[in-house]
Amino acid sequence: MLVSKRYSSLLILCCAIVISCNSVTTQENQAKTYFDIASFINDQIASLKKNNFSIEKTIVKDGIVESKKSGSPNWEKELEPFSSSDINKPNWKLSYSIDSIYFDDTLMININCKDSNLVVKSISLKLSKQKVYFLQIKNRKLNSYFNSSQVLELIPDSGYTIVGHQGVLLGDTTAYSVKARFIKNN
Repeated sequence: MLVSKRYSSLLILCCAIVISCNSVTTQENQAKTYFDIASFINDQIASLKKNNFSIEKTIVKDGIVESKKSGSPNWEKELEPFSSSDINKPNWKLSYSIDSIYFDDTLMININCKDSNLVVKSISLKLSKQKVYFLQIKNRKLNSYFNSSQVLELIPDSGYTIVGHQGVLLGDTTAYSVKARFIKNN
């Protein structure tokens, strides 16, 4: 009897592990409600690495200009502001509205936030032949002590811009912009 209790406990434990692993896989494989920014950015990173792109950036912060070049950039870090703007969270499933229009072989998709507490306010995409050729994200954080806004634009395999400002209560506002150009190396 002791042996069968031990095996039945082991069997229950194994079943629980299999079921819990299966539910995680199911959540990961569920269809995305909105445009999958994380996958899109991961594909962009893979393309930039595969095709041996370098980067040239111009950074302006409060009027001070700085230029940088990198032959082997950390693409995950470079494109992190875009990937961190993913809106496919289970709790946000009904927090955005989607509008689209098709004009001259271009599909334009606008995803707009309905919840003022969320940071990502809008996402705009332009597609031609089912391929994204322009992505724009507008982010805004606002509370009693801090405010920031950011407009991110990405043209795949070409470059990106980020324009924004940050401010704190009773403090200065910092304005900044980053313009990056992707350069294909031979």
